[in-house]
Amino acid sequence: MPHIIYNGQRIDYKVSKKGKKMITIRVNEKGEVIVTAPPVADDDFIRMFVEKGANLILEKLKELGKNKKDEKKKEFKTGKRLPFLGSELTLKVIVDDVDKIRAYKKDCELIVCVPKLLDKTERQQHINDIIIKWYKEQAKKIFKIRLDYYSRKYGFEYKRMAVKEQRTRWGSCSTKGNINLNWRLLFAPIDVIDHVIIHELCHLKHHNHSKSFWNEIKSIDPDYESKKKWLKENEKLIFSII
Repeated sequence: MPHIIYNGQRIDYKVSKKGKKMITIRVNEKGEVIVTAPPVADDDFIRMFVEKGANLILEKLKELGKNKKDEKKKEFKTGKRLPFLGSELTLKVIVDDVDKIRAYKKDCELIVCVPKLLDKTERQQHINDIIIKWYKEQAKKIFKIRLDYYSRKYGFEYKRMAVKEQRTRWGSCSTKGNINLNWRLLFAPIDVIDHVIIHELCHLKHHNHSKSFWNEIKSIDPDYESKKKWLKENEKLIFSII
């Protein structure tokens, strides 16, 4: 197989000659470098073209390797640890003669039952989906309890609460009094969840981030800055779990 050496790294590549005017390079999901070239392109010209694109090729290969590691990291099998309210649940996968997949908590385990008929790929996808569904169901219950507790204690009145899949924020509060909370907050300790809830409730009185808004938060949650710091430091980890 043809190859080049770039910065001490070997790059193997395959050549596919087709009736095209331009030469192109792509890296497929298997990590193979494919060069598509016109029939008239000779080996030396193709090699020089690969050398010019070597830096980009290595970046693509590095990204592909990272993605594969992330997929392996996210593989859901018995023994995997999942954060929950500042503690951890141990995943237990049971493959059995069941009609449908389901998940439930028992003591410190999150038990997922999956049908035998599913192949490995399907099984992983279904386990991923049911775990997310389980977290969202818990979020609806737990967030509602905490939201109602702080609303009653400090005299806030909200209209509606919804659990959302949000990639850029932990929560939000509309001018109509509707509060949205990110289900991934369940990966955080309960006092951090409370901090986000208090933050959104305070927006019912202050629809901004003024000094009055932060003073309102501080009157309820004097140590709110440590919770903000926790979220900032753990944000990438939280969004990489599932």
